[in-house]
Amino acid sequence: MTEKQKNEFIEELNNVKIFEDYYKVRKKIEICDPMALINVPNSALNSHLKSRDINFSLELELTKYAINNIEPTNATLTSEIKIFISHSSVDAEIGEKFLDALIDLGVNEQNIFYSSRYHTGVKLGKDFHKVVKDALNSSRIVIFLLTRSFYKSAACLNEMGACWMMGKEILPILLDGLTYQDMKGFIDSHYIAYTPNISESFKLKSVLRPFINKELKDKDAEEVFKTFIKEANEMASKNRTLVTEEESELSPIEKMILSGRFTDGELLLINYIYEKQIDHIEDYAEYDFNIGNNVDTQDNIQLKQYADQFVNFNINKAKNSLERSGIIESVYVRGADYQPNYNGFEVDIIYFRDIISLCDECKLILEKTKTKNSKPKNILNTNRNDDDMIQSIITGEDLKEIEGLFYSFIKDTYTDTFGDRWMADHTISEIREWEKQNDLNNKLSSNYSAVLKILKHREIVEVVETTSYGNPRLFKLKKGFDKQVHNLNSEAKKILNKIIENNKFEEEFPF
Repeated sequence: MTEKQKNEFIEELNNVKIFEDYYKVRKKIEICDPMALINVPNSALNSHLKSRDINFSLELELTKYAINNIEPTNATLTSEIKIFISHSSVDAEIGEKFLDALIDLGVNEQNIFYSSRYHTGVKLGKDFHKVVKDALNSSRIVIFLLTRSFYKSAACLNEMGACWMMGKEILPILLDGLTYQDMKGFIDSHYIAYTPNISESFKLKSVLRPFINKELKDKDAEEVFKTFIKEANEMASKNRTLVTEEESELSPIEKMILSGRFTDGELLLINYIYEKQIDHIEDYAEYDFNIGNNVDTQDNIQLKQYADQFVNFNINKAKNSLERSGIIESVYVRGADYQPNYNGFEVDIIYFRDIISLCDECKLILEKTKTKNSKPKNILNTNRNDDDMIQSIITGEDLKEIEGLFYSFIKDTYTDTFGDRWMADHTISEIREWEKQNDLNNKLSSNYSAVLKILKHREIVEVVETTSYGNPRLFKLKKGFDKQVHNLNSEAKKILNKIIENNKFEEEFPF
C-alpha cells in the first residue's frame, strides 16, 4: 500500500456513515493489500459472524487504527497479482482482443502474462518454455480462451493439465460456438465456464474484480464483453479451415474419445490396451489337472489387478459394449470336447494401431478417467487415530515430493497453521524464508495451493477460521498429527532428507 493509497483510505473511512459504505471501503483495502487488516485486534470481520452481529462503530475505529499504523510502500495496487491467458497460437488475434478487453476493464497490463505480445509475454533472448512455466507457476488466475484450435494445441492442453494438478483458480471462456458439452481434458464440463452471452458480463467482472484498479459500472463491463465476444467469434470463424484440416487427420477412435462417445468403463479398457500395447488378451481361466481346479491365465491376473484399482469398473460390461462397436472381438478355440471355448479377445487391427498412437489430448482424457475412477489409497482409509499415519504416508508409494517438502517445513519450523485464499500469502512467505535458509529451490512455495489440497484430501488438516462468507481461510493440523511429524522413525527421516537434497538450489555458472 502506497502513501497515497493509505491517505485515500483514511479519508474514505472518515466519511463512512453506514455499515454498507464501511464494508465497501474495507473490501477495497483488502484487494489493495490482503494483509493490511490481518492484525486488526478483536475484529469481528476476521471471523464468520454476520453483519447483524457486528459492532459497526468498533469495527470502523479498529480499521482506522490498522490503516494509520501501516508502513506505506511504493508497490502498485496489484503488483503481486498475475493473470495468465492460455490460448492457441492460431487464436493469437483473439487473445490480443481479450488482452485489450482486460485493460479496458481496468486491469493493469503489467500484471497480465500473454505470450503472443512482447510487452506482456516473452522478451527477446529469453527461454520461451521457462518463461511460460514460471509465469504459470506465479499466476493467481488462469484464463482459458476455449476454441476448436485450443483443443488441437498440445501446449494448451499441457497448460490445462498443469493448472489442474496445481489447483489453480481458472476462468474458462467458451468461444467459437463451443458449449459445455465440448469441454474436454482436465478442465471439462464439471467446471463453470463463461459462455458468449452478454448477460454473463457481470460474472466476468465479479471474478476479475480483485485485479481491477478502477470503479467500473456493469453497463461498461457489458459493452467491453459484448465487443470482445463479437470480434472473437468472427476471428474464430476464419480459423475454422485450419481446425477442419487438423480434424480430418484424427482417427475414428480419437474422434469418438474427443466427442465423449465412450463410457468411463470403455475408456478404462481402451487405456489398458494402450498401456499394454497388445492386441490379443487371453483373459480366461483354464483347468489345471495337477490341482484339479481352474487357474487364471497371466493375462487374466493382470487385467483383474488393473481393474481392481478402480471403483465400479465392470470389465465384462465394457468388453460387451466395445465388441458391439466392432472395436474388439471375442476369440473362441475348439476344446477337447470339440465345443468352442472362450480364449480371450482381440482388438481390431485398425483400431489397435489407432489406439497405440493416440493424440496427446486423448491420452489426457484417458489419464483423467483413471484419476476420476481410482479407488482411494489404503492410507486414506486408515483410522484417523492411528499414531503412525504421517509416517505411513511418508514411507508409502503415493507420497508426492511437494508433500514431503511440506512435512519437512512443518518439522523444521514447528508451524501448524496454514493460510488459504488471501491468507495463503503469509504461509507462502514463511515457506520462502525456509527455502532460503535451507538453500532450496522454490518448488514448495510455487506449489503451495496444490500441497494444501493434498492435505485437505487426506483429512490431515481442519478449518479454524473462515471469511465473512463462510469460506475457509485458515487451516490447522488435526490433533496428534503435529506430534507425529516430530516423531518420525529413521526410514521416514531418511526419505525426507533425500527429498531435501534433491531440491537443493543449484547455481548456474556462465560457462
